[in-house]
Amino acid sequence: MSLVKTKAFVIRSMKYSDSSRILTLLTEQLGKVSVIHKGARKNSRNGSTGSFSCLEAMIYFKENREIQLLSQANSIETFRNIDTDIDRIRAVYIALELINRCTPVNSVDRILYEMTYGFFHGIDSLHNNPEFELLRFLIRFSEYLGLSPEAGNERFETFFTRSGFTLNKPDMEFLIEIKSESFKADNHTEVNLNKLCRFYEQHLLDNSVGSNYQRARNVFDQL
Repeated sequence: MSLVKTKAFVIRSMKYSDSSRILTLLTEQLGKVSVIHKGARKNSRNGSTGSFSCLEAMIYFKENREIQLLSQANSIETFRNIDTDIDRIRAVYIALELINRCTPVNSVDRILYEMTYGFFHGIDSLHNNPEFELLRFLIRFSEYLGLSPEAGNERFETFFTRSGFTLNKPDMEFLIEIKSESFKADNHTEVNLNKLCRFYEQHLLDNSVGSNYQRARNVFDQL
């Protein structure tokens, strides 16, 4: 057993007992891991594990063990604007649920961690449209997992057609340009962001294992 110090995001949290929680973390050093945080519900000295924070976690890690032991976790960066806006909260929970569904346990993936960190920074900015930031993340995530061709690839339009989804010219141009850091969503007001987000969400959903995704999505749609 080794003690690992790593940055992490909480992607799922559930009660375990009167005093403890089981957390699913996306970590920089270990990938996705499940940990038990003993005393988390009663003793604040064990650290903070908020959903909208980047944490520094100390984990007792043992290979082939299903649930690891979280020794301590402290927030090192808080994304305060997310918690003030229901659209930002909704976008974050959709992204985290899809990460949880599509990511294997105990597989180190620093690229995905950095992608998630960048998403949190983008969604926290009050200057950015949260649905735009969600779509940009979903596109990158889908391409990274190899579930869709890169925008602009000759197979890109065919991929959408096979999936039963028709793209018009503005949609296609938007998806090709969206990954650029200098891209401005305001120049594409005719594009239906919700429709495009829904396509990528469903595509990721169809290529992942079961979870509470659809139930969570329906809850947010009613808000």
